[in-house]
Amino acid sequence: MKVSFCIPTYNRVKFIEDLLESINNQSSHSLIVEVCISDNASTDGTEESINIWRDRFNFPILY
Repeated sequence: MKVSFCIPTYNRVKFIEDLLESINNQSSHSLIVEVCISDNASTDGTEESINIWRDRFNFPILY
C-alpha cells in the first residue's frame, strides 16, 4: 500500500520532527510512504532541518 502525507507548515519546525518520527515508527515493510511538506515561507529554520532529516528517515521527504 502507498501512503502520501501532505503537511502544510509555517514556523512549526519543533513539531515536524515529532511528526516525522511518528510516521517512521508506524511504517511497516508493506507500506510505502512519502511525505510532502508545503512551507509558507517559514523563518524558523524549517528548510534546513528538513534537509538534515531527509537522511535520517527511510522514506522520501519532498519539500
